Amino acid sequence: MKVMVKVYDTIKYDPNSKKVSEKEFDIISFKVRMLRDEDVIAMGIGEVDPCGEYLFLTLTGGGIAIFNNNLCDMFKV
Repeated sequence: MKVMVKVYDTIKYDPNSKKVSEKEFDIISFKVRMLRDEDVIAMGIGEVDPCGEYLFLTLTGGGIAIFNNNLCDMFKV
C-alpha cells in the first residue's frame, strides 16, 4: 500500500501549524503506539511527541519509519 506522510512544524491540530515536508512510502502495515519519553530517547528518536503518540510504518523494503503522530498526517495514495 502506498501512503503519503505530511509533517508539520507544530501539533497538526493547531490552526497555525505549517506543513514542512511530505513523502510517499510503500508500506506493509502501520500502527500508532503510545510510548514513554524515556523509551523514545533510548530508541534514538530525535524528539519526543508532545502527546506520546508515534506512527510506525513497516516498509516493504524491510525498514521501519517512525513519526511523531501529533506532528504528521498519513494518507493512502
